[in-house]
Amino acid sequence: MVDMSHYEKAENLEKTQRITRMLHDKGIATEAEPGRINGGEDGVKDTGDLEGLLTTAEEAGEFVDTGIDFLAPAFGNVHGNYGGVENIRLDFERLEKIRAATKGKAQLVLHGTNTFPDATMQGCIKGGMTRCNVNDLVLHKYSKYVAENTGKVPLTELMGTGTDLIQELIEYQMDIMGSTGKA
Repeated sequence: MVDMSHYEKAENLEKTQRITRMLHDKGIATEAEPGRINGGEDGVKDTGDLEGLLTTAEEAGEFVDTGIDFLAPAFGNVHGNYGGVENIRLDFERLEKIRAATKGKAQLVLHGTNTFPDATMQGCIKGGMTRCNVNDLVLHKYSKYVAENTGKVPLTELMGTGTDLIQELIEYQMDIMGSTGKA
């Protein structure tokens, strides 16, 4: 992941292109994040005032031209907790323009899926997302299970049941995203 979003656009593009070339020379794929996917670490609770931080179609095209393999656009999604489903405000029209601007040269990656209802996740897939980061969606329930059961059950049981829980949650997300059986 090349995240130079804290730099001005020209410097971001230059650094992203340089790092992409270096990584491609070693056979490593690259992902870049144009715009700024703010989040809980930034104190963002309401996505309504993020317009100036969102990825534009023009930026998406410029970043794809750096040679990246994956593009993580900001279209209302944020890292961390949204503070409630009612605060999720994704701009699917913007996402469609971003997808068109990439011309199939880079895969779209979804960041900031915390608390997404299933229909929202499916809308993102229909909008062109080919990879969705669901770490917190899966690990929240796992972490809760471990916290509630540590010291109450044998370690091997804790690990086994925890692993089964993660598998169940991942399989559920794969079903929601339509990727089950496609590997």
